[in-house]
Amino acid sequence: MSTIESPIPPINEGEALGKTIVAVFGTIDNYVLKGLIPTKPGVTAGSIGLVRVIEVGINSSFKVGYKYVNYPYCNQRLYGSDIDGFLSEYSVVSQQCTLELTQELGGINGLALHYLYLSNVGEYVRSTSAFNVCVIGDGLDLIINSTYLSNLGCEVTAVLCKDEHRVIDFLASKCYRVIKMRNLRGNEVFDAIILTGGSTTSPYILSLVKVNGSLIVSPTYAPLFNMYILQPHKITVYVPGFSNKVNEVLGVINEIPNNILMSKLAIVKELDDVLPLIGNFEKVIVELGY
Repeated sequence: MSTIESPIPPINEGEALGKTIVAVFGTIDNYVLKGLIPTKPGVTAGSIGLVRVIEVGINSSFKVGYKYVNYPYCNQRLYGSDIDGFLSEYSVVSQQCTLELTQELGGINGLALHYLYLSNVGEYVRSTSAFNVCVIGDGLDLIINSTYLSNLGCEVTAVLCKDEHRVIDFLASKCYRVIKMRNLRGNEVFDAIILTGGSTTSPYILSLVKVNGSLIVSPTYAPLFNMYILQPHKITVYVPGFSNKVNEVLGVINEIPNNILMSKLAIVKELDDVLPLIGNFEKVIVELGY
């Protein structure tokens, strides 16, 4: 895993070269750091990035000067693990793996990028009439997903993979129930279970989804969900994509107390400042500017 400067990469067909505006060392990068996801030697870290396109390859629909955010997992490849991520001044993006960002970010840029899938989760939950929802994860991933779904009117059970007292206290004010993973009972079922992060990979989770219910896997968790192919009963596995509804994400972020947010998030302006912070924060964001 690397955050060092590297030569400007070549642009292949259907790709573009971008000037990195914001890069995120987030959930997927921490999986790689812990050895839960294999990585090729020398791959630049940063699973999510926002770039401004400065050069377009052949047969590409990118537009010079426009901003694009990448999907962290695309075409069976994972940014920051299989191919170079975004913790570099210049990054190559593929037109199949990006979304043109039409809204200004505002607020906390990189953190909003990390959760651009939320509105698609909301649309899916509404379309399936899921009411009794279980969200499993840690820290900011658990807080933001649980808060968003609670605001939609879902009866949310927030399940922590590890003890975090400040997180528990905050979620208790938002959710129907907050419990630790070891206290999740095997005789209860949910309309939908959302895996947001943490270390939960047990097939036991599937038994908690009701028949014809849904397992929703956030795109920052997606590389770990292949184990769920062997399903004990009929359920739907859904991996949401990103959307342009930045304000929905920022609205949730603004509900998080600053003492919790800043204990889990580091924001820097220089690439060299990222490496010393890795391991001490859940998310490390570098904002390089336009």
